[in-house]
Amino acid sequence: MKKKLQNEIIIIVMIIVCCVLFGVLKNYQNKETKESIMVGISFPDVNNAWNTIALKNILQECENEKISTVWRTSGGSIQQQKKDIEELMNYQPRYLVVMPGNSVGLKEILEKAAQETKIILFCGEVFGLDEKNIYWKIQTDSYGQGSVAAELMAEYMGTKEGRILELQSDNAFSETKKKGIGFRKKLCEYDNLEIGYVMRNLDKRIDTYNAVVSYLADEKEQIDAIMAYDDDTAMGAIAALETLNLQIPVVAIGGTQDTEKAVQTGKIEAIIEVDTDAGTELTDRIMNDLEGKSSNVKGSLEFKVVKYEEVENR
Repeated sequence: MKKKLQNEIIIIVMIIVCCVLFGVLKNYQNKETKESIMVGISFPDVNNAWNTIALKNILQECENEKISTVWRTSGGSIQQQKKDIEELMNYQPRYLVVMPGNSVGLKEILEKAAQETKIILFCGEVFGLDEKNIYWKIQTDSYGQGSVAAELMAEYMGTKEGRILELQSDNAFSETKKKGIGFRKKLCEYDNLEIGYVMRNLDKRIDTYNAVVSYLADEKEQIDAIMAYDDDTAMGAIAALETLNLQIPVVAIGGTQDTEKAVQTGKIEAIIEVDTDAGTELTDRIMNDLEGKSSNVKGSLEFKVVKYEEVENR
């Protein structure tokens, strides 16, 4: 009886020791795995303010989690982005985050890369790329943002007839197209509103400033409101209106500190503010993946509306 009790105690002690050792080993393996993995990142450019903040956020969150990164920006050239991806693959990244600068042109290179790494498509589409080649998609509802922008325009214009000046950034970027489709489809519901003029491929604030000053100074046609597709076109438009001493309501899609301040001071009527915290979304997914936990294929960066009238009345 005594011997049987001793054996049971020994077995229990051995089980406890094994559990402790397993836990220590697992933590060690996770630590080693986390610190040894590489994340490659390909962005189209950092001229766009939102892109810059999102990229910095990803790099910072990866650093916080002690995940190694290597990144490239292509300056808006799709050919350069293809070369960037080829170069990034030389680092043998476990994950490759790609924000497509153009919805056409990256299909073949990403199909090839998907054989060696896990592709994470960030805020963009690649036409023709089979879903099986994409491990995760972290997107934002650009179509919905455009639709909300049209609703805001209708809210500010009321029953008055209005001609809208559209300021678009890179028109080859799939998210710009989605914003435009959402905006125009919703705008068709309001008989008193119409697109007066469209400016495309406004990649920098100074480009927007010069284009808007030139157009409005000529006074060829009346413009009653401005729709800006991102932070830079919004800030360029504001500067142009100040130069011309004009008061025209501006609705923007964005989310940087500049546009937030512009709303607070009444220079912008409203912004559809898109979350820039892409790093947390990405690193959470990576950590879950390393631990064998599954994540939804599609992740989303949320957006919200911030209005001057609401800020003013706080």
